[in-house]
Amino acid sequence: MDHNLDQDCFPFFRLPDELIYKIFSLLYGVDLARLRMVSFQFNDLLLSDDQLAWRNAIYSELTTNPQPLLSDESYYNFYKRAYLGLYRCVVTKLAEDRITSLDYEASFFLEKEYSYCQYLKEKETTQEEEMQQGLSTMYRFYHGCRQYRLDCYLILATKHGYEIWANKLCQQGANVHCHKQTISPLIMSIRENNDTMIKNLIELGIRYHLLDPQCLARSNSYECVFHVMEVCKVLTCIRHDSHLLQPFLNIIDLPSIHQAAIFKSIDEFRKYFEDGKYSYANLRHSDAYGMTPLMYCIILGRDDIVSFIYGLKKIPS
Repeated sequence: MDHNLDQDCFPFFRLPDELIYKIFSLLYGVDLARLRMVSFQFNDLLLSDDQLAWRNAIYSELTTNPQPLLSDESYYNFYKRAYLGLYRCVVTKLAEDRITSLDYEASFFLEKEYSYCQYLKEKETTQEEEMQQGLSTMYRFYHGCRQYRLDCYLILATKHGYEIWANKLCQQGANVHCHKQTISPLIMSIRENNDTMIKNLIELGIRYHLLDPQCLARSNSYECVFHVMEVCKVLTCIRHDSHLLQPFLNIIDLPSIHQAAIFKSIDEFRKYFEDGKYSYANLRHSDAYGMTPLMYCIILGRDDIVSFIYGLKKIPS
């Protein structure tokens, strides 16, 4: 770090603060970290009380709703934690014998191997390789694994609520035409009880045509971990967003009786029973996720259909 680089010999610091921060906004946070090492002036400016440069970096790269790990965590420390990953921040405090489950171990594997730091390095390497148009075995192998790696990065972004990064990952996946958003990121957001990220993932999957129906539809129960709890959680989050609800319900391939209960008016639904198309017995059938028409209607607020179904229960068959 240069002790003698002052405002007189380096006119950058004589620029208006607004212009300086505008220039900083064009850089990644990792570049700002490198600038800190150039001079004490850069260091002092970037670590000033408002930390505007780091807040802008977080808002443009990670999330517009940063959740600090500690109540007094600065924007700089938040970005550093996101960049390095929690693994590198806390692993020295953990004993190896405390890793007792696969889920616990896998979570630290993700933090270590798929941190934001790894993503930026990998992105730079990929761009250089593509410019060189390399066709080596390792290059072809890497592109074959890109779907898996994008999923891992997306799971990590979901886990920590980095919706800006998640958006970029989905855009990247759509542009390379090799990425399908698997069920794992959505499951992670459900486990983290992050309603905002659940809605973001559904919306991104719809926008970029990344939601894979085979990941949601339980045609093979051994390949799908999407069960009644996950369906209920997603429906609760998106029930007031028709632009998300309709495509999601289409993807999970509901039986006809379920579709009628959800989408038809009460008069149309009642007529099905009056004409003999359906009977009360049909209402007791569950779909592939263990959900009955009544369960869907309760979650989605179809009070008129719910009342009609309960009325049918009182009629002797």
